[in-house]
Amino acid sequence: FFLMEAYLRALAQLPVGLTRSLVVTGPLMAGEQFEALSRLATRRQDVAILPYTTDLPVLLAEADLVVSMGGYNTSVEILAARKPAIIVPRAAPRAEQRMRASLLARLGLVWAAEPGEDLAERLAALLPEALAGRRPCPPQWQAVDLDGARRVGDLLAAKVGLSQICAPEFA
Repeated sequence: FFLMEAYLRALAQLPVGLTRSLVVTGPLMAGEQFEALSRLATRRQDVAILPYTTDLPVLLAEADLVVSMGGYNTSVEILAARKPAIIVPRAAPRAEQRMRASLLARLGLVWAAEPGEDLAERLAALLPEALAGRRPCPPQWQAVDLDGARRVGDLLAAKVGLSQICAPEFA
């Protein structure tokens, strides 16, 4: 909720028409929080809000920019789609989202924005830069290997002494 509210407040500081936004809250968001976000979203004609979607990978593929928390699955989906993203990690209870966002930002793959009271203002300043295609630094895509399934297969084949694994063709 904190991120979506800050994002919608950031949009209120930007000209209408600079963005078209789809906000997906997730099915577990409390009803009163969803209603609060819906009230903010209806103030702008360039914002739509959904409680959930079953097509998140498709939506990510179509996005010009993703603003998200730094959960593992979402971060990997963003990287796999090679989408520009602003990652705002959860502050607590663990530091793993903050570490992931920081590392990915150092690689130039995302922008990392710390949560805080001035998050809406920082997002409002960052959104036009990100939408213009400016990166925090040159992206180092080669530093991230997203081919884990192949690597696991190779490691398994090496462990059992096979030079390669032969998979049957399926029709």
